[in-house]
Amino acid sequence: MRRLYLPFILAAAAPAATLFMGTYQDSLLVFDESKAQVVDTIKLNTGLPNSLRLSSDKKTLYVMTG
Repeated sequence: MRRLYLPFILAAAAPAATLFMGTYQDSLLVFDESKAQVVDTIKLNTGLPNSLRLSSDKKTLYVMTG
């Protein structure tokens, strides 16, 4: 008898994440993957976000605007 291992079972165990998305309203949306909804909006005073970088310790998000 052959055993069938399904790779998607491992993917289902991955923890939920927080996503940051730049928008055309000069803001960042904070999206909670576990709730599947936007949980916060961060207004940017310097313009449209065009680049996001997370620090190596994952404590600071750098946003470049233009």
